[in-house]
Amino acid sequence: MKVADVNIPQSRLFGKKSSYTPYGIVDSMIFSALPWVLFAAACLFEAFLMSVRLSHEARQWAGGLLLLLLTISLGALVIQEPLLFGVPFLIIGCYRILNCMRFIYGRMHEEYLYRVVPRSSLYLVSTQLTVGGLGLLLARNHLPLNGVLLSVAVVQLIAAATLLLSLRVNLKKSQLTAAEAVPDKKLPSVSILIPARNETADLEACLKTLTASTYQKLEILVLDDCSQDRTPELIKQFAHDGVRFIRGSEPGEVWLPKNAAYNKLAHEASGEFLLFCGVDVRFMPNDIKTLVSYALEQRLTMVSVLPARSAQGTGNSLAQQVRYLWELALPRFVSNRPPVLSTLWLIQATALKKYGGMAAVRRNVVPEGFFARELDKKNMYRFLRSGEALGIVSTKLPSEQRYTALRVRYPQLHRRPEVVMVVALFELVTIIGPFFLAGYALYYSHWTVVVIALAASVTHLLVLVEMSRVMGHRSALAALNGIFAVFLDIWLVNRSMYLYEFGAVHWKERNVCLPVMHAMPSQPQLPRAKH
Repeated sequence: MKVADVNIPQSRLFGKKSSYTPYGIVDSMIFSALPWVLFAAACLFEAFLMSVRLSHEARQWAGGLLLLLLTISLGALVIQEPLLFGVPFLIIGCYRILNCMRFIYGRMHEEYLYRVVPRSSLYLVSTQLTVGGLGLLLARNHLPLNGVLLSVAVVQLIAAATLLLSLRVNLKKSQLTAAEAVPDKKLPSVSILIPARNETADLEACLKTLTASTYQKLEILVLDDCSQDRTPELIKQFAHDGVRFIRGSEPGEVWLPKNAAYNKLAHEASGEFLLFCGVDVRFMPNDIKTLVSYALEQRLTMVSVLPARSAQGTGNSLAQQVRYLWELALPRFVSNRPPVLSTLWLIQATALKKYGGMAAVRRNVVPEGFFARELDKKNMYRFLRSGEALGIVSTKLPSEQRYTALRVRYPQLHRRPEVVMVVALFELVTIIGPFFLAGYALYYSHWTVVVIALAASVTHLLVLVEMSRVMGHRSALAALNGIFAVFLDIWLVNRSMYLYEFGAVHWKERNVCLPVMHAMPSQPQLPRAKH
């Protein structure tokens, strides 16, 4: 018998079915059908609960009953087929339970709540039914296990090859080519817009590099966003270098603080181009001229920049690595969502006004993404990487990058638990999965699966090597950090979801959950019982 012809016994994957139920009834149809009856009852009750308007107190009681029914039905299915339903059903079930908790908690305004939670419920239930149906076919030997594993390996290889190809295409497109020198008289005026709240050392270092710029038609505006430290005094110290001090105000409930600051700065600016940047950005004297000249030569209306890492940021940042991976490695042309970063972006003032200004994105954690999408449709947007021709760097520390990931990841996924689930499963199955699948198939001597899974694993390692070079790491061993970065991203995206839905996410001591999640400032209070 040939080694390649050895099949993986399905019983080894799913376990041998017991001849006896807990009640001693052999192959009882009632016992087999009971978990599905409970599951169907939970689905129907969930659909009913989310289609009727209840008071907050009634929603809590009914939601508690739904959670109990969901837990019992999922537990019964896991007991019936432990290895079949254990992993997929529990993962999807956890997101269903979380979605029901959103409904019970009632944190969002009611109209928004009844619009988004039922939609998530529909997607999650449909996914669970699909996975359950495929699992039953596999368990009942209606699907060959070897064929399923081979299909998974092929999908993993296709996903890995797509990421590698997309990454290399985006790296080539984002490389800044030398632009033809534009005479200073023909260069447009540029306004540098910087919001600052409780910043001292970073802001001072940023302003020193900006005031050393060789760009002649330049104005620098810094908004003090209600700081409680020496930030206003620090800004005013640069007045003799041409830095304008703008006094900010509290943004209110419908504005994100950063977007409100950007809006105020844009209204005060007089430049033909507006350059939004954070205090962690550092410039070389010719960087602004290089950036604007490139935009003019390529007839671009908007440009955003991925800065290099500064010498101060030599510490390894897994959060930053995976964030850049998602921006550069995904085939974003499919969804018309070009890569973009909020660290630094340049846009024509007239284009900003044409698309509604910052008021159009007042709740958006990544406001520049909206303008990039609209302008990319007309081939007037470009994403660039800092390098030899552009010396822009970022000094953001790894701890700050992890916090930035918590702040932006859930809003980037449209604040939808089902999308978080898909992303987490995609990372587990297509990026981490090939390494485990290769070992599993090797143990059972399924050589075709071994070869394909190893090819997918090597392709993913090439992706991580490329990303390590983008991050400034020269050692190929640094690519192994990418494996840990994937696990970190899975944790960050789920943690971000939990904080936005049930906790608080702060930016500069302000809770950004209120405008982002359409949340109410405080939870509805239950009526007190009369004694």
